[in-house]
Amino acid sequence: MFRQYIGDLSLIDTIYELNRQISFSNTFYHKIILNKDGSFVTYIDNKPYVMLKLSNLSSDSISIFDIKGIDYVHVDKKMEPLNLFYWTYFWENKIDYFENQITSNLFQYHFLLPSFYYFLGLGENAILYVKMALENFEGDKTDQLVVSHRRFYKSTTLIDFYDPFNLVLDHKTRDVAEYIKYLFLNADYDSDVLNEYLERLNLSSLGAHLLFGRLLFPSFYFDMLENFFSNGDYSFFKKIEMEVVEYQSFLKEVYFVLKRKYNIMEIDWLLKEE
Repeated sequence: MFRQYIGDLSLIDTIYELNRQISFSNTFYHKIILNKDGSFVTYIDNKPYVMLKLSNLSSDSISIFDIKGIDYVHVDKKMEPLNLFYWTYFWENKIDYFENQITSNLFQYHFLLPSFYYFLGLGENAILYVKMALENFEGDKTDQLVVSHRRFYKSTTLIDFYDPFNLVLDHKTRDVAEYIKYLFLNADYDSDVLNEYLERLNLSSLGAHLLFGRLLFPSFYFDMLENFFSNGDYSFFKKIEMEVVEYQSFLKEVYFVLKRKYNIMEIDWLLKEE
């Protein structure tokens, strides 16, 4: 596959080193191919392109059972730029950025306030929950950082899943949580299948808390908000606003599934009776 590279060019060397390491242990990952000049990037019309040798994979969409979180990587100084296990730092900066954008332009963005303040509150709950988990629970070998993905989308296939340019390093619950949120957002989940998957997960007590904390953080909303600031498309907000109650019920359902196996901290407002 020869395609345009969309991303931070300063990360190319790090991505290549990650690709070199994981290709030995998991042959599903595509391999980055250097061009005749020994470079990872080829410029055409001043745009960067990369070449990949694809593994023998179908273009089928991924399923939740493809997300195993078993490809461990030693995060040394060279790998550190891909390490995204600084959740609360990133989340706090994201919330501060959007809060500043909206409050500085209230006349222009006043119609965003109902959904924004709800999801801001949810995000702040997630930050507190993760901080408390990190302070009060010890991890084990299952909490080592693994090869992970930035986001999942409706069009994500197995070919996309093993693309080295879509990879980051993070706790295994990153992929699990983001894919579960994707399933909810697309009304494409089966409760029985989800419960079966969650029951199979091998998590420490810390890991179970990190999973629920990551589910609490509405990354999908802030992604959409960022997209709105870029292109002005407001249509998705109406859909999101109608799904607030459904998302709380969804979180509550997942909480009780996890609670059967792990003694995770309660969130009073989420569990209260209607």
